[in-house]
Amino acid sequence: MDFSPSESALIDRLRCGPANFEFTNWAKTFRSRPRFFLSPETETEIIQLIHLANRHQLTIKPIGSGHSPSDLACTNSMMLDMSKMKRILSHDPYACTITVESGIRLHELHQVLKQRQMALSSVGAISDQSIAGAIATATHGTGMQFGDLSSMITHLVIIDGLGVRHQCSKAVEGDLFDAARCSLGALGVITQVTLQCEPMFTLHAVQVPDTLDHVLDDLPAVLQSAEHVRFWWFPHTDHTVVWRANRS
Repeated sequence: MDFSPSESALIDRLRCGPANFEFTNWAKTFRSRPRFFLSPETETEIIQLIHLANRHQLTIKPIGSGHSPSDLACTNSMMLDMSKMKRILSHDPYACTITVESGIRLHELHQVLKQRQMALSSVGAISDQSIAGAIATATHGTGMQFGDLSSMITHLVIIDGLGVRHQCSKAVEGDLFDAARCSLGALGVITQVTLQCEPMFTLHAVQVPDTLDHVLDDLPAVLQSAEHVRFWWFPHTDHTVVWRANRS
């Protein structure tokens, strides 16, 4: 591919992983070999890469942990590893919000929030995902009164396919904001998010055995029986374990 000297320098500077890098998703069900595996650290670098990709008819796929069980993150073109973009940009202890770069992993975010006596209202079963990947794929926790992680976003910054930077929220570019919060990476590269958190709390959890028939027959009541509820079914049996948790 006929890159200019400045384009070649940009790619060489941001290249990461071995020359024959193969991406594999978290479940190891899909894999791909991107032509370029790059790790930007700034929005400026992302904008430069988008312009480069447009000039040379390349596609760009930003990835987090690759947690989706589908081939969503796979590409044979340009893959952006967002793991270096994980800075804490600001937090407001009175509004209980925090603004972070999109590549931060949830387990890193939990520690940052704990230091500030804050927490997310609901989280998933694992915390290996990046925050942008988690919201893009509608990652959720438990609890009938709680939304998924996408619903906790109050503002975000996204760089679109033309390299234009958008700051959006419910009040500013609301349609783009709503779409970007669960966009499967199709609208551009999310670089920053602001999350509505709450004061740090403790959960008291109880697990009890039950039967699948009983859980399903009484499912609405089971789901409303605690602030957070989930159950595990053991395939080929009628056995389940019901997990309930409330703020203590």
